[in-house]
Amino acid sequence: MLPYSDVGLQFYWQNTIVSAAYFEKNKELVDNVVEGVLEGLKFMLLNPQEAMERHLKEHPELAIGKNGRLYVELGLGMTNAIMISPESMQHGLGDNANKVTLTAAEWEQVRSNSQKYAKLLAKG
Repeated sequence: MLPYSDVGLQFYWQNTIVSAAYFEKNKELVDNVVEGVLEGLKFMLLNPQEAMERHLKEHPELAIGKNGRLYVELGLGMTNAIMISPESMQHGLGDNANKVTLTAAEWEQVRSNSQKYAKLLAKG
């Protein structure tokens, strides 16, 4: 999570933001990048352990400290838990792409995998 509010943006999350002019000229590219990011999110939701291992492999400095692995696990687990919402389940992942969806069985898998993290967030 990054404090985007430090630069005047009132949200916390990783976002894909482009200007209207860039989007107008590059709509297909922007749509493809957003869809790729959402496919990555779907992978993380369905494969949390592998996603964590890949993240630690890509960023080995995170595992150096005694709590680094736990920090990554908690961040990933809580992110997965907060993704379980009626909006995501009904409309897909993301705002305007809506191409990346999960089946009811996949959402149940995500719910099962993230149950202990949902409890940390008082969601479960």
